[in-house]
Amino acid sequence: RKLMGMLGIEFEWIDRWETLSHGERKRMQLGAALWRSPDLLAVDEPTNHLDAYARDLIVNGLLSYAGIGILVSHDRELLDRLISRTLIVENGSIVSRTGRFTDAYSRRKAEIREARETYLNEKRSFNRLKRDTAARRSPARATSSIANAAELSARPPTLPEAPLTAWAWRRTCRRSPAARAFSS
Repeated sequence: RKLMGMLGIEFEWIDRWETLSHGERKRMQLGAALWRSPDLLAVDEPTNHLDAYARDLIVNGLLSYAGIGILVSHDRELLDRLISRTLIVENGSIVSRTGRFTDAYSRRKAEIREARETYLNEKRSFNRLKRDTAARRSPARATSSIANAAELSARPPTLPEAPLTAWAWRRTCRRSPAARAFSS
């Protein structure tokens, strides 16, 4: 009953599933999932196409969850309210960041920017070294090496593709070994 009240679910909704709005169905689905008290709850775009009232009920229901949650959403406000850890899946590896999504996303963008700057600086140093080495060898070879170095530096750097990002949130959980293992 507490869960039904928190999500604004009415008893007769089960009998009229076909006539429920999208928001009412979403609240029923979340209520059914939370009622089972799973160790892990995966939620995909829980606030899409919802009005403000239904969105607030869904967010409060998710905030009441005490296990491990995996949340996929484009709603940054929702992500910042719910998550305490962001997992970035990139090139076959997983990087974990603590804190809000916005902070983790900003740190990742800064890392990519720094990597790009480092790459370009190393490329410039390499091309300078290549030109200097060619100039010391012979004047005729130097011209050809300088042309090759200019061609290389004209190519844009190749950087890894944008990462596939998944977000996970963890609330205080006292009951499951799986949830305790996640927090370490």
